[in-house]
Amino acid sequence: MTAPRQGIRVPLDTEIELEIESNAKYPEVPAIQVHLVVEELVNNAVTAVVGTQTKQIIVRARLLNRHFSFANKLLIQVADRGCGMTSDILDKAATPFFSTRAGSHVGLGLTSCIEMVKAMRGKVKIDSTPGVGTVVSVLLPLNDQRCQVQQ
Repeated sequence: MTAPRQGIRVPLDTEIELEIESNAKYPEVPAIQVHLVVEELVNNAVTAVVGTQTKQIIVRARLLNRHFSFANKLLIQVADRGCGMTSDILDKAATPFFSTRAGSHVGLGLTSCIEMVKAMRGKVKIDSTPGVGTVVSVLLPLNDQRCQVQQ
């Protein structure tokens, strides 16, 4: 399914594909904060695919049932086939005011995302390979029993 162009603005030549599992469509999470995180991650992915042949971004969401920790978690991933990051850049990516973008961009977007996710008791993981792309995974705990994964 291709995302409607509402809320998050992307260039017309960039495709956003949504892979949202049915059990992950309405989890009990702080909607505004999650929207801001996803919007920033998609904006970063849009920047990463500029100049590439395949301007595709995939946003995935699914619920994970962690029996051993007695908690359900929402996994959100934003993946791109952009330029990727070297290990040096990846090490600095979450540093406040660090940015690979020129101009007036201040480099607080990813840092703010990570802090917001931490405030929701979640975690952020970034996997990136130069020339291949980047996947940013956000794992958020859920306490609502209605959001449990069907077995």
